[in-house]
Amino acid sequence: MSKTWCRSGKEQKPQDLLYSLRTPHTEPPIYEKHSDKMAKIARDYHEALQETENVVDQTKRDEEMENVLKYIHTAIPADKKQKLGESLKEEEIAQAFKDIPEGKAPGVDGLPHELWKKLVEQHEDSKKNN
Repeated sequence: MSKTWCRSGKEQKPQDLLYSLRTPHTEPPIYEKHSDKMAKIARDYHEALQETENVVDQTKRDEEMENVLKYIHTAIPADKKQKLGESLKEEEIAQAFKDIPEGKAPGVDGLPHELWKKLVEQHEDSKKNN
């Protein structure tokens, strides 16, 4: 069974459709209705955004970064440090895997969460049978 098959019974939310897109730098406004041309307008717009981000004044960016970092407290209280140093119990780890929501992107290991859940289930079953 795949995600697509499982989701086939769920109600489909309607998509927001764009029937037209304003062509930039036109006065009076001209609206494009062809999908391929609308995609080109959107692509050009987002590429321009990416290029302008690199033009930001580095000094201003550094000042803003320092301003934000003033309000971020990175110190961990002693009681929290002690809790972080404790060993995890097998039951806590198994419960964490069970609580992972379905259909989310895989983690850094590239393995889907459903696989990890299945492995935990099989491990618990094998423990019960022994």
